[in-house]
Amino acid sequence: MTQFDLTTYTATGAIADRTLGFNGFRLPGSVQVSGAELLSEHQQSPSMYPVKALWQPQLGASALARFTMTFSNSVSQGQSLMLQTPPYTLQRQNFQILDVAASQAVPALVTYAAGSALVVGLQGSLQANREYSLEVAVVAPQQATGSSFWILQTSDGGALPTSLNSQISTGFHLVSNFGLAVSASRIPPLAEVEVTLQVSFGSSATPTALKVVAPVGFNFSQSCLVTGGAAVSSCIPGAPFVGR
Repeated sequence: MTQFDLTTYTATGAIADRTLGFNGFRLPGSVQVSGAELLSEHQQSPSMYPVKALWQPQLGASALARFTMTFSNSVSQGQSLMLQTPPYTLQRQNFQILDVAASQAVPALVTYAAGSALVVGLQGSLQANREYSLEVAVVAPQQATGSSFWILQTSDGGALPTSLNSQISTGFHLVSNFGLAVSASRIPPLAEVEVTLQVSFGSSATPTALKVVAPVGFNFSQSCLVTGGAAVSSCIPGAPFVGR
């Protein structure tokens, strides 16, 4: 709560009236975000999906947003934490607040989730100047929108929030889906074969390179381009990784 000292003066400069320690309005604490990342479902389990975990989250797909943050003021048990972030859709499941130093989850219950808004009831307290990791499941927008603004605040039901951030501006990199068809006229074992890749991109895509990961057991020849038409000029085998 802010406090003010009010003093009035006469025309000659003498003090006419004075009020000291007058209670004003609540001054919300700040939420400082030091890190933000968006993980695809495959990036959340890289050991199970070593290849797919290399790719960025896709438009319209499920993902996990993770923020590292500190609060300038303590947030007491029983307060609500509110998160809003159009154009992402926030999900009720898998929400978590983790005390980073203690590696312990702060008890919390999602009480509302609809569209881009999420409200969580805190069943534990958040200490001032202590690092926390917030994780929330999301569905990415269907179309790229550039930077998005994530609004985070806490409330005890009063007219003003107890803590808030000044809109986290994030430019999470989302990629679009494209069509891929693979065919081969013959595939005898232990032989060099020609494989045709048919790729279709969206009208706004202007790629300059295409990375292809072959199935386990297949290797690209040193000169792997048979024909690429006007679009493809070369094909170079890459270094082996994750057993391929």
